Amino acid sequence: MSTTAQIIAAIEASQATGTAAEVLDAITAKVISKTRNARLTFGDVLELIDGQAHPILAKLDAFSRVETTDPQALVARSLVSQTLRNLSGVGINFSTDVTRAEIDSLVTAGIISSDDGATLKGIGRWTISHLENAGGSSASESDVALAIGAMLRSSIRNQIVQRYNATIDAFDSGQYADWDEARAALGAE
Repeated sequence: MSTTAQIIAAIEASQATGTAAEVLDAITAKVISKTRNARLTFGDVLELIDGQAHPILAKLDAFSRVETTDPQALVARSLVSQTLRNLSGVGINFSTDVTRAEIDSLVTAGIISSDDGATLKGIGRWTISHLENAGGSSASESDVALAIGAMLRSSIRNQIVQRYNATIDAFDSGQYADWDEARAALGAE
């Protein structure tokens, strides 16, 4: 769940307008690109895609052990073996175009599924919503309506404060002859 402050931050960042439903759609749309430009090892991958990593890595490991004389399978096995060695050692940067192309090759060769490939590529590059970027996770239409109301009240309050401060400054500088003129400037009866 998200706080009102997180929802407001997402609305402001997205500059969304409209009904609460339209604003909710705008702030939860995955439109902000993120990149993790770092070399990651087995431990990192296991932590980042917990629950999905073991089956994917098991497929890669199993394929690396397959005996074959097929030239294409040998090339693929070599790629998989190198990938596993890199994960064990220096790590792999999943955000690079080269790594992403290698993952696509593993999918094309049938070594891993397209979902597995998307998961691996998602380690390096992914998209998030304005709400997630503001630290939130989810919101309902009524949560957004409350946030819009809070933003409106804040805007009105700021206008009142500005008018009040300007009137006080003018009163202090002698622009109003008496209290009645100052009250009239504030719109008070």
